Amino acid sequence: TRFPSVRLKPLGHPSGSRRIASFAATAADITDLLIAAQEPRCLCGPRQVLRCLRRNKAMNKDYHALTAIRVFGRLLIAVAAVVLLGGLIIWLLGGDVTESTGGLWFQAHAASLNLSQAIVQRYLFPPLWDDFIVPQLLLRALWETLTILFMFFLVVGGLIAGATRDRTRRRPSPFR
Repeated sequence: TRFPSVRLKPLGHPSGSRRIASFAATAADITDLLIAAQEPRCLCGPRQVLRCLRRNKAMNKDYHALTAIRVFGRLLIAVAAVVLLGGLIIWLLGGDVTESTGGLWFQAHAASLNLSQAIVQRYLFPPLWDDFIVPQLLLRALWETLTILFMFFLVVGGLIAGATRDRTRRRPSPFR
């Protein structure tokens, strides 16, 4: 068991007395109460510990979902950093960052440009390619496109990660 002070007792045959089953339930309740009493979030009195315990279990389910969303937000921030780093590397290696993004993409790999156009127009939303991607991203200079993508990923990732952060944990202040 997780608690060395709790000793396991043999349950015996299922047709035995019900007192053993009730003892197991009370032992489980006692260990849950001990865990709940040790949690810093549980600021309840002795009569409200079970209610507080149920609330914390419900919060734990939401906590895992919020953790996944928070990781997604941090991943978007990392993508923003990669976009910025890629733009800086292209600029430092002497690439022409004033040429249009679509022209550079066509020179680098025309097949992937055609494939991305087909995917967006067939499976996502056809006006997205014609009304947004081409005029706002592909016809602009490379440095403008990378700046737009960097700011988009940074803002969206920061909003997601910031909105889902755990506000219940208090970190000690370094100034105390």
